[in-house]
Formats: sequence, structure tokens, C-alpha cells
Amino acid sequence: TLLYFGNASDKTEGDLQKLDIACEKVASAFAPLNANLGGLGRFYTKDSDDNQAFYASVDAPSLPDMRQMLANSLIGMYANNHGFSPHMTLKYVKEDEDNPISKWTPIDVKFNALHLMIAGIEKTYPFTGEL
Repeated sequence: TLLYFGNASDKTEGDLQKLDIACEKVASAFAPLNANLGGLGRFYTKDSDDNQAFYASVDAPSLPDMRQMLANSLIGMYANNHGFSPHMTLKYVKEDEDNPISKWTPIDVKFNALHLMIAGIEKTYPFTGEL
């Protein structure tokens, strides 16, 4: 998760177009990312069911720069008001639910594209840049 845009029903067609343009711009600037999926963790989500996101941490040196470029492209649409903890959500769990995985071996992966999922839209933007 690079950016969370909140409730999709609050987004206009103009917002979605701006997001599409921003994703295209970022994907064309960055090369595929080598990353390591390391430790596991949980954090509360903002949904009404008090779910927690169970995740694997993501370590990729250029990922914070990518996120910042995307956030800067969306000023006025995205409030960049908290820190960035790179992660890959594996499952949503209830607070009293055990972790679905108890043992994890770090995995090296390569991300070849940026993937957008919002308001029923799914689109993939291949990384084609040099950063």
C-alpha cells in the first residue's frame, strides 16, 4: 500500500482521472523495484468493523521516493498527514483473532508495476523508468 485514498464514494470522476495521470507519471519514472518482504505486523484500519490489517513489511530503497512522488502529484486529493510504513496487507483480521501466519521467512521479490484499485477500478501501470 503506497497511499490509501479513503472512501471511494467520495471521489469524483475528476479525482479518478487525476489519479490515473499520477500513476502513469510515477510508473514511467521508476524502474522495477527489488524488495524484501520481511517481518509481520498488524495495525488498526479505519473501517467500522474494528479490523486490523495483518501485513508483511516491505523494504525497497526507492519505495519512499516513489510514494512521495505520487503524493506530490495528488496535492488536494490526498492528505499526506502521517508517516509511511511500507507494507503488503496479507489479510484483515479481528482484534481477538490469532495471526493467520505464525512463522515467516523473508522473501526477496521484484515489483514490475504499480497497481491501482479504487471504486471498482483496477489498473496496472508497468514500471518503465530509470529511478
